[in-house]
Amino acid sequence: MPLDFDPEYKRVLEPLLPLLAKRKNVPMTVENLISGRKTREMVLVTAFAQTPDVSTVGQTLYHATAPDGYKVPVLHFYEKTLDKLSKGPALLHIHGGGMSVGSPQLQAKPTAQMTEDNNVQIFSVDYRLAPEHTQDTLTGDCYAALLWLHEHADELGVDKARIGVFGESAGGGLAAGLAILARDKKLSPPLAKQILVYPMLDDRNVVKNPAVEPFVLWSTQDNIVAWEAYSGIPFEKRTDDNTSPYWSPARLKSFEGLPPTYIDVGTLDIFCQEDIAYASQLLAANVQTELHVYPGVPHAFEVLAPNISATHLTVWEWSAKHSRLYKQPRDQIAGYTDAITGERLDFLDVKEHAAHLSTALVKKHGLQPGDTVMVLSPNSIWYPLLERLIHAGAKYGRRGKTPIFWVPEGCTNDICGFLDFSSGTTGLPKAEKATSSTPPLPHGLVRFLNCPIANNEECAMLPKFSIEAFLQAAVDHNITDFTLIPSIVTCLVRDAIVNKFDLRVYFPPKSTSYKYANMSGIVLPSTQLEVVDIDTGKELGVDGVGDIWARGHQIAIGYLNNPTATAENFRQDGYLRTASSNGNMSNSVVVPFSEPPWLSGLPSPFYDESHRKWQKACRAFVDHHLAASILEWEKAGEVPEHIFNTFSKHNMLIPNLPAPLPVRLLKSMGIHELLSGLKVEDFDYFHFSIYTQELHRLGVGGPISSLATGMAYGMPPIITYGSKELQERFLPALIRGEKRICIAITEPDAGSDVANIITTAVKSKCGKFYIVNGEKKWITNGVWSQYATMAVRTGGPGPGGLSLLVVPLLGQKGITMRRIKTGGGSTSGTTYIDLEDVEVPVENLVGEEGSGMKMITKNFNHERLSIAVGVCRTARVALSSAFSYVLKREAFGAPLMSQAVVRNRLARAGAELESLSAWLEQLVYLMTKLEKEEANVELGGQMALVKAKAGLVINECADCAVLLFGGLGYTQTGQGELVEQIYREVPAARIPGGSEDVMLDLAVRQMVKNYQAKTKALGRQKI
Repeated sequence: MPLDFDPEYKRVLEPLLPLLAKRKNVPMTVENLISGRKTREMVLVTAFAQTPDVSTVGQTLYHATAPDGYKVPVLHFYEKTLDKLSKGPALLHIHGGGMSVGSPQLQAKPTAQMTEDNNVQIFSVDYRLAPEHTQDTLTGDCYAALLWLHEHADELGVDKARIGVFGESAGGGLAAGLAILARDKKLSPPLAKQILVYPMLDDRNVVKNPAVEPFVLWSTQDNIVAWEAYSGIPFEKRTDDNTSPYWSPARLKSFEGLPPTYIDVGTLDIFCQEDIAYASQLLAANVQTELHVYPGVPHAFEVLAPNISATHLTVWEWSAKHSRLYKQPRDQIAGYTDAITGERLDFLDVKEHAAHLSTALVKKHGLQPGDTVMVLSPNSIWYPLLERLIHAGAKYGRRGKTPIFWVPEGCTNDICGFLDFSSGTTGLPKAEKATSSTPPLPHGLVRFLNCPIANNEECAMLPKFSIEAFLQAAVDHNITDFTLIPSIVTCLVRDAIVNKFDLRVYFPPKSTSYKYANMSGIVLPSTQLEVVDIDTGKELGVDGVGDIWARGHQIAIGYLNNPTATAENFRQDGYLRTASSNGNMSNSVVVPFSEPPWLSGLPSPFYDESHRKWQKACRAFVDHHLAASILEWEKAGEVPEHIFNTFSKHNMLIPNLPAPLPVRLLKSMGIHELLSGLKVEDFDYFHFSIYTQELHRLGVGGPISSLATGMAYGMPPIITYGSKELQERFLPALIRGEKRICIAITEPDAGSDVANIITTAVKSKCGKFYIVNGEKKWITNGVWSQYATMAVRTGGPGPGGLSLLVVPLLGQKGITMRRIKTGGGSTSGTTYIDLEDVEVPVENLVGEEGSGMKMITKNFNHERLSIAVGVCRTARVALSSAFSYVLKREAFGAPLMSQAVVRNRLARAGAELESLSAWLEQLVYLMTKLEKEEANVELGGQMALVKAKAGLVINECADCAVLLFGGLGYTQTGQGELVEQIYREVPAARIPGGSEDVMLDLAVRQMVKNYQAKTKALGRQKI
C-alpha cells in the first residue's frame, strides 16, 4: 500500500501545499544558508504563532561560558509560582533548525507551553549556528550550558540528579551528542534522561527513499547540505576519523551507559530509519528506551498541525476511529465471544462499558492524571474492555465532562493493568511483566484487541487453553484464522488428539516450500542463549540438539509466589527454559544445484569437522546480518556503515585474507580465534572458500564487494612484502576495521595490460616523498578508503619499472575521487581517482622499487581464486532458482519441468557448474598443500584458467535462469528479481581480475614457461 498523510494532518496541510511547493523549488545550499536564514526564520515564526501566549510562565536570560570564552545565552523558562526551595527536575533544551537557523526566542511560545504542560523548568541554549561555526563549537556551547546548569542548580531550584536533555530535529541530534559527551566526561550525577524528538542523528543519510520523498518537509538534499555546513566536510570525505559521534551520534561505537531515552518520529520523515536504528542500538546496549513511530506524519508535523490527534490516540482508539464499525448496522458489528460459555460483547458494548467505568473512576473514586490504574481480570472477553478502560485514561463519561489527559512525555509511571492469571501453554501463571504494553493475554495485544476492531472481525477467546478446547472451539465457531505461537504449532503437529478433529473444511490442505518452518526466529539484542541436553543438562553449543535456555534483561526472573515453578523453569544464573528446542536440518531436502555436494549430505574427502562448524557459523552470521536487506541495499546503492562495523567487530573481515593468516600479528592484537572457535593458526584455504561461498550464497555481489574487497586484495601485499615499520603502521587499524584500504591497479588505458600502467611516482628533491601523478579507474571501494595499495611507475617502461605504494586517499591533498555508476554492483563503491602531485612518504613503498609486477602477479592468484569461488556460488543461486521455478510454473497445461528443452537447458548449465565446482575444490586443496611460493609458480596458469571458466559458467547459468523465468527474469521486482540482478552482474565476474581472453592466453603462456623451466632443469630439449 502506498504511503500517505494522516487524514487529519492532510486536511491541515492542504492550504499550505502551494507555498511548500514554491519552497522546494529553491534548493538549499551551503552558500545560501546565511542569506536565506531570515526567510526560513519567518516561516517558523508564522508556524509558532498558532501557539497561545502562556501568562503563567516567566523567562530569564542567563549566560554560560564556552571553552573559547564565548558567552552562550541560556533562556530560562519557569512557572511564576515556582518554589525554588523545593528542588525539581529540569530540561536543557536544544532547538532545531538544521543547525543553521533558530533560537530560543524564536521558539519561546511552544517552550513556554511545554513548561506549563509538564510543570518542569526548561533552559534553552542559544548555541552558535552553522555554517559560520562547525562541529565542536555547537556541541561545546551546549555542554557549557549543561555545566552552568549543574553549577547553579541549587539556586535555581533544580535537582542535579533529575536533569535531562531535550531537543527536536537537529536539536535532537545535538542533545544525543551532548548525552554521549556527558557520559564520556563522567558528568556526576549523570543525565537522568534524553528526549529526542525526530532527531537528526546520522550524517550518512544521503540516499533518497522514493516512497517517502514526495511527503517530506525536510528533504534528503536539505539533509546533505545541513551536515556539510555543520561539519565543514563534504560527505565523500567524512570518515569515522574526522566525524565525531559528539556531533554525528549514529557513528557511536559503544552505547553502554547512556541515559534512559525517549525517541519519537513520523513514518514520512527521512529520519525515521536512522531513529529506529539508533533506538535499536540503545536497546542492544541495555539502555532503557522508549520509541514512538507515528504513521502518516512528516518531519516537524506538530509545528504545522499542533492540534491533530495522531500522537494522542491510543492504538485502540485509532483502530476504532478507522474501523468499519460505524458503517455497519448494530446487528452486523462484530465482537468478542467466550468460546466456552458463548457470552458475547460486541465492540460498541466494549466502548460503552469503558465509558461507564471510566466515569465512575473519575467521578466517584477521584482518579487523577498520573495515577496508576490496577485492574484484575481473568483471560476472558472482559479483558479487552478492561484494557480499553486502562487506555481510555478515564477521559470518557456519561454525566458531564470528565478530565482529558495523556501521560506526559518522560513520565515514569505507566498506566498498568494486572491479571490474576494467564493460562499460557504450561498451565502455570505467566512469568512476565503485566502492563498495558506487555499484557498477560498471551502474545496477542495487537491481534486480539486492535485488528478485530479495525476490521470488524469476530474474535473468539478461551479463558483457559488446552489443545482439545482450542480445536473444539475452532469447530464450534467456524474459526478460519488462527494466530499461533511456535510452541502451539508444535503441539498441533505432535499431539494425537488433533486426529479427532477434521479442520479441512476451514483449512484446505496446501503444501509449502518453506524450508525452516520449525524455527522460531532470531535472537533479540542483549539476549543470551544456551542449548542444553534434555537428559544431562550439559551445555551443547550452538550446533547441539536440545532445549533452548535464555537470559536477558527483558526475560522474567521467576514466577510470582510460586517457588516450585521457579525452581523447575529457572536456573540460579538467570536462564529460563523456553520450551523451544534447537534442531538440525539434516532431514531437509536440498534443491538441486543450490548447494555443493558436501553440503547436500554427500561424503567428501576435503572437509573436516572444523570446516563444517565454520560453515554453520558463517551461514548463521551472514543470514542474520545480510540476508534480509542485501538486495534492498543494492537497489539503494549503499550498504549501511554499521554493517562494515559489525563485520570488523566480530573479526569477520579477516577471513578475506589468504591462508595461512598472519598469525603472529593477529595474536599480538589479541585475536586468537574466529567464529565457531576456529583458531587463527588452523585457518586454511578451505575455510577461506567456505566463507567466500557463504557471502555469495545470497546472490548479490555489490554489498559483498563493499565489505570484502579491500581486506582481500589491498592488504595481502603489505602483509607479504611490506617492511616491519609499514606493517606496524597500517595493519592493526585495517584489521580492526578502523581504516579501509583498496587495491588500485587499473587505469583508463591499462586494465588487464598491467605492465603498461603510466601513473608515475617520482621522488621529491628532498628524497622524503614520492610525487604521484596519474589516474586510476574502476577501483572497487576507493570512494570510502583511507588508503590504496597502488601500482605506480617508479622506473622505465615495462614490468620492471612498476612498484607498489600505499597511497593515502581520503582527505589527502591532490586526490580527487568520484564514484562510477556501473550496471551491477552499485554498492561496491567503484571509483575514479585522479592524482595530482600527491605526496606519499617513501616509507610507504611496499617491498623494493621495480618489484611491483612480481607482487601484483602473485596477489592475482588469491584474487582470481576468490572471484572464481564467489562466482561459482552465485551461479548456484541462479540455476537452483530456475530449477525451483520450473517445477511449479505451468505452461501448455503442464509444469515447465515436463518440457524436454527445459530439462536440457538445466542439464547443460548444471554440468558446467558442477565441473567448475569440482575443479575449484581441487585447486583449493592444492593451495592448502603447497607452500606459497610453489603455489604461485605451479598454479598461476590454473588460476587464470579457472577464473576465465567461472565467468563463462556464470554467464551460462544466469542466461539459463533468465530464459526459464521468462519475463520475470527481466523484471527488477517479484519472483525473478534476484535472477535479474545476477544476470546484470555477470560482467562484474568476467572482467575484473583479468578479462577472459587475457586469462586464457596468460594461462597457456604460464604453462609453457613452467614446462620449459622444468625441461631445462632436466637437461631436455626445449619445445
